[in-house]
Amino acid sequence: MGEVYTGIKFRTVFKGREVLDLEPLADLGSWCRRLAEAGLAPSGAEGSAGNLSFRHGDGFVITATGVNLQHVEEGDFTEVLEADRRKLTVVVRGPKEPSSESLMHSFIYEHRQEIQAVFHGHDELILRYGARLGLGVTELAQPYGTPALVEEVGKVLARHTYLVLRGHGFVALGDTMEAAGHEALRWHEEAQRYLRSAGE
Repeated sequence: MGEVYTGIKFRTVFKGREVLDLEPLADLGSWCRRLAEAGLAPSGAEGSAGNLSFRHGDGFVITATGVNLQHVEEGDFTEVLEADRRKLTVVVRGPKEPSSESLMHSFIYEHRQEIQAVFHGHDELILRYGARLGLGVTELAQPYGTPALVEEVGKVLARHTYLVLRGHGFVALGDTMEAAGHEALRWHEEAQRYLRSAGE
């Protein structure tokens, strides 16, 4: 989590700027607040360190960049219609630019067809104890929002529904938003238990 946030690292092409009106947004907003309250999406001057999405049509809906997840509002979501990792271009519909991790979310949905929700957050305990808990951990630490980070995720994606991004954070996956959210909370609680048992 030491990397300084400098905004998105791709070009955004807007196909519409209207506020999204989708029924699942209420659930996504609820999970945004819940993970933020659990300390898994810490907020700073540039918004929250974390981003949540759900599959929609041929793309997905994701929290916008620079959003405070604890106080998310109806205009804080963007639909990603296309994402090109080679050209670093993301085509969207919505009032704001999408999360800086949109390329990673796109890759996960492309390669795991059963996954319907992707929740990315930050958990210092998981960074410390994830490997000891037997979790899938990326081999190399890579800058946020880059194809290099996506490549690292790809190396461990097939075998897990919870991934530790070395030196960065975690990604919880699920066939529903509830499943992804509970993965995030469950492993946070496991890391807390490990800390208590280790007496560190």
